[in-house]
Parts: sequence; C-alpha cells; structure tokens
Amino acid sequence: MTITLTKQNQWLDSLKFLVKCIEESMRISDEA
Repeated sequence: MTITLTKQNQWLDSLKFLVKCIEESMRISDEA
C-alpha cells in the first residue's frame, strides 16, 4: 500500500513538472 502511494506521488510530481515546463515554453513563445 505504501509503495503504490509513493509511486502515485512520484507520478504527480512528474506531472506537475511537465505542466511547469509546458507553461514556461508557452511563456517563452509568447515573448518571442
């Protein structure tokens, strides 16, 4: 049970990281 929870947290973290990267790239293309 703890292992699945940890995997879920890692997945959420990587998802947030991905969203952050996309937002930054969109912001850069807006400035360009």
